[in-house]
Amino acid sequence: MIYLLMQSLGKLATYMPVAGSFHEYGSRFISSSFGFAIGWNYWFNWDITVTAGEAKDPNRSIPKAINAIFLRILLFYIFVIFIIGTLLPFTDPNLLKLEPILALIMCIIVIIGQNYEALI
Repeated sequence: MIYLLMQSLGKLATYMPVAGSFHEYGSRFISSSFGFAIGWNYWFNWDITVTAGEAKDPNRSIPKAINAIFLRILLFYIFVIFIIGTLLPFTDPNLLKLEPILALIMCIIVIIGQNYEALI
């Protein structure tokens, strides 16, 4: 899967070189909110990788973090998508106008969810 992803990014970079990271392609070809979310997801994954490298006992803390990521994805991504899907009808003409605001709200929820232990 990583190989195919890198092949796709390589083809996109060859076809249309842009100044910036790969989230520029998501913004250009899908939507600005998708590119925004991909950029934040990349940053969070990089942050988790650095944190894992600095852990005192990585043999114990890394599997625990991997299990927590599954629950966070389930709770914060899927649950938020479900809630937004039930609140906004798909026939609403203003749905596309709210797209950047919804992306910002979802990213704020994800940011809070990434470090919910600090809030508790």
